[in-house]
Amino acid sequence: MLLAIVHVWGIWWGLPGMPSSWAPDEFSPLLVHDAIQQKFSGGWHVLYPPGHIYLLSIVLAPIELLDRAGVVNFGSRPTYLLSFYLIRLTSIVIGSATVLVVFRLTRELYDTRSGLFAALTIGLAVPFVFYAKLANVEVPYLLWVALSLLYYVRILASHRRRDYVLFSLTAALAIGTKDQAYALYLLMPLMIPLSNVLQRRRAGERTSLWRSFVNANTFSIVLVGGATLALIHNLAFNWTGAVERLRIMTGPITTSLQEFPNTIAGHAAMLWLALRHLQFSMGWPLFAAAVAGVLIAIRRSRMQPRAVSLLVPIVSYWIFLIVPLMYHYDRYLVPIVLILSIFAGHAMAVFTRSGAFAGIRRTGAAAAICFTLAYAASVDTLLVADARYAAERWIRDHIAPGTRVMVIGHGAYAPRLDHLEVITSTEPTLEDVSGASPEYLITTSIFDEWRFRDSPRSLTFLQALAAGRTAYRLASVERGRPAFNLLNIEGIRTNLDKVNPEIRIYQRAGSSASRADR
Repeated sequence: MLLAIVHVWGIWWGLPGMPSSWAPDEFSPLLVHDAIQQKFSGGWHVLYPPGHIYLLSIVLAPIELLDRAGVVNFGSRPTYLLSFYLIRLTSIVIGSATVLVVFRLTRELYDTRSGLFAALTIGLAVPFVFYAKLANVEVPYLLWVALSLLYYVRILASHRRRDYVLFSLTAALAIGTKDQAYALYLLMPLMIPLSNVLQRRRAGERTSLWRSFVNANTFSIVLVGGATLALIHNLAFNWTGAVERLRIMTGPITTSLQEFPNTIAGHAAMLWLALRHLQFSMGWPLFAAAVAGVLIAIRRSRMQPRAVSLLVPIVSYWIFLIVPLMYHYDRYLVPIVLILSIFAGHAMAVFTRSGAFAGIRRTGAAAAICFTLAYAASVDTLLVADARYAAERWIRDHIAPGTRVMVIGHGAYAPRLDHLEVITSTEPTLEDVSGASPEYLITTSIFDEWRFRDSPRSLTFLQALAAGRTAYRLASVERGRPAFNLLNIEGIRTNLDKVNPEIRIYQRAGSSASRADR
């Protein structure tokens, strides 16, 4: 119940945004609607794989049927808002299922107490709390990752064909929901046959490593996984769309984001940023518990080899995704946070066992959980106090409907301005603004001077605007005031920097477009 409140609180953030909300990379009802209209075929593609969109199309199917029957209008504000809530609620349900799977996985490796602490750890991870209430792919693909890890450790325990099939199926669903998941699985298939041959030899059987690699079980991984991915990407009817999406993903959209040089110093800096992202995601107490849990697992590796085997996908993910990219954000490391949650859960269980100073240790653990709860809930306080709400109230009170305004930056990062004539500019210049002649300019701290460091003319204009050297004068500055906020995103690569931006509204000198003047 506690996690449900944290995950649901703020679900209304930026709604009913038409067609999109304030959340970066969020699937909108319109995107799902278009996919259904095109039957996911004929060259259709978006930035992410279609796996989660299939699920959302099922969720929105009743509204689609009612729209076709003329009972409702998909494009109407109430219907669109309902659709948005439905696809966001889908993420909350999936998030709850992910927490449950982490509990079961940890209980299977350790015990019930470890499972409960692990469930709290992943459920209160900052990126998890943020994305659990949004229609992004981050939480949905994490469910499939968690399930695949559950079947992975079961394979290592008994090597049943059923677990091989389910591991391959859920791994393919993870990749088909978010491509980046592929990197988790490149080393895991090597561990499975190695575990099999060691297990057989301990039982006195004569077997070879080759036979453990080449058998019906390993073939089932290739067959089931390949077939599932082919179905998800609709290769039979949408080959051109799949190829185009692959072209986009391997093109400049990725290479242009490289942040660190491919040197020893660059890799060290990237690893240090990863540690900062993990600490930011989990909070200091549970990040420390995760480190302790990993050390405990390594120390007891002979007694609990399956637990140590969970470090393999972490290494695989780093080698085959992060290293080639040479950049990462906090959301990229969410699968690693999920795995570390298992180790953190066990460390917390060990820490709170009976023994010397048990009362003090349990009090310390309770304090750590309470701090982490407030730390994670800071996401929600930022969402509900977003400055764009205050900016919208100011605009309603001061700017007449139909007034021409220019938004500097992407419209999704600005207040909702449905009743105004809106022009958007991502590279504003004095000439562009003079030519459009808006009554008001609206800027957001998301698009600050740093964003325009490679656009000298835009940078010059923004500096002149802030210094009062243009025809526009500052009319309002809106800043959100959350009830509390324990998050510090300085130096962190996170989409939380898109939450609660400062909004500045400039009015053209001599303008008569305000409500007060009418």
